Amino acid sequence: MWEYIQTETRGDFEYVLSIHPEESEPDWEMSAEEKAQVLDLIDKGWLRWFMVKIEAKKLGITLSTQYMGGCCYPSVQDFITGGVYEDLIWDASIEADMTLRQLLKGVRA
Repeated sequence: MWEYIQTETRGDFEYVLSIHPEESEPDWEMSAEEKAQVLDLIDKGWLRWFMVKIEAKKLGITLSTQYMGGCCYPSVQDFITGGVYEDLIWDASIEADMTLRQLLKGVRA
C-alpha cells in the first residue's frame, strides 16, 4: 500500500507524493561488504529504501503519474530536497499539460 506524504499546488496542478517500500535489493555497483553495510543501515532505519509515486492532478483527476524506484535516503524529506523530486515534478507537469491539452482538443472537436 502506498503511503501518502504530501500534496502541493504549483501553477495549474496539484502534485501528490506517495512512497512504498522498495521490494528489490539495491543493485548498486559496490563490494559485498559495502552492500551489506548499506542493507544494515536500511534494516536499522538509518536509511529508507523506497519507491516514489507522484501524481499530477487537476480538479481531482489524475493527468500524469510518475514512478521512481531505488530511492535510498536518510528520510523522505532528504529525497524531496535532493533534486530528483523536482525532476519528477517537472516530468509530471509536462505530461499533465499535454494530457489536458489533448482532452480539451477532444472536447472542442
